[in-house]
Amino acid sequence: MKICRLFTLFTLFALVCASTSAVSRQARSNFPPAELPLDKSVYNSVSVIPETIPKNHGTTFSSDGTCLFYRYWFPPSEPEPEYVVLLLHGIGLHSGRYETTAAELNKSGIGVYAVDTRGHGLSCGRRGFIPTIAKENRDISAMLVTMRKDHPNAKLFLMAESMGGIFALNYAMAGPKDLTGMILMSPVFKLARAQYWHWSALRFFVDYAFRPNAPVVDLSPRVRAKSGNPASKPNDNQPLDALAFTRVSINYLMAIHKAILDWQIKAPQVHVATLVMEGEHDPVAKPGSVQHLFDLLATRDKKFSLCPDAMHSLLGNPHSPDILHGVSARIAEH
Repeated sequence: MKICRLFTLFTLFALVCASTSAVSRQARSNFPPAELPLDKSVYNSVSVIPETIPKNHGTTFSSDGTCLFYRYWFPPSEPEPEYVVLLLHGIGLHSGRYETTAAELNKSGIGVYAVDTRGHGLSCGRRGFIPTIAKENRDISAMLVTMRKDHPNAKLFLMAESMGGIFALNYAMAGPKDLTGMILMSPVFKLARAQYWHWSALRFFVDYAFRPNAPVVDLSPRVRAKSGNPASKPNDNQPLDALAFTRVSINYLMAIHKAILDWQIKAPQVHVATLVMEGEHDPVAKPGSVQHLFDLLATRDKKFSLCPDAMHSLLGNPHSPDILHGVSARIAEH
């Protein structure tokens, strides 16, 4: 039994950078303190909203009473857009990181909502943990219901980055009737060997045994130098983002691992129109694995796009405007 647990832990190292490039430029910080004792997973009151948060935000509630914080951006000339996107963030992030993404999509007349996953950002929930598949499905459903109330005639899309792609896939597997389409950006279901095959990973065996909930895993990506050997992590001098995580726990990664399990069985059950995008030089995903995911999708209305000169994160970089132009074009087709 112990051998099985150790093998499971080693597998988890393959998840350390599953969405790490999405947080590669944020400052080093740990979990914000939890508002309630650790044995409670639902906060019944809305999180305190800092004064610096713009007014374009709201709060809705999931089926179990968990409050979900979201932000929204609409084209100035189209208060009732024909297309509206729900953005699901990557590992450790929050909705505030997608303002520039929304601005680009707004240029094409697309309205954008972005939600903080429970336990992240300003949403309620236990800090440093991700929801179960069932809870996340209900959270996504609650957000789509909220969006539908505000935009009864709009076509709704899910747009998910990295870790968010796992939740989007799980939600789409049930064949929801409230979705017109889905965009998966850098979904990761298998990792490149360099992300977990390194000596420093061995110390997490101790963390797994004695402090599985401590934020000990640095989310900075491991990249390879031209020599082929792992290069040092990029130096980051970006301002502190108090709402983002840059370190997560072993149990956090275990939850992601559970969400990824059986993806080769789940993908053939997805019939939602889907655009899958991957960076040409993505150091995180195992080569060919994203294409394999795309091939397994049951829907015939699907498209794969390899983004030239892009790394893992396709948002918030110089290539993003061109990438988002492709997203807008895909949405307009529906």
